Amino acid sequence: MSKSTTQTESSQGANFMGGMKSIASFCADNDVSRSYVYTAHREGLLRFTKVGRATRIKLEDEMAWRNSLPVVEAA
Repeated sequence: MSKSTTQTESSQGANFMGGMKSIASFCADNDVSRSYVYTAHREGLLRFTKVGRATRIKLEDEMAWRNSLPVVEAA
């Protein structure tokens, strides 16, 4: 196994399910707090998916959230 494959697997950790992230992984990857994630979900900006008792965020829902963020133009 190559070093890049090993790093990818370890960074995804046990919380990574094919095409989904845990809330903790989402927070770490996007530099946002858990409270922000739950607020964005309540406001309809970010969708959650339940897998058993676990709450996950699909990668396509993460991309949709990122694409919905406002862009700040230079003055």
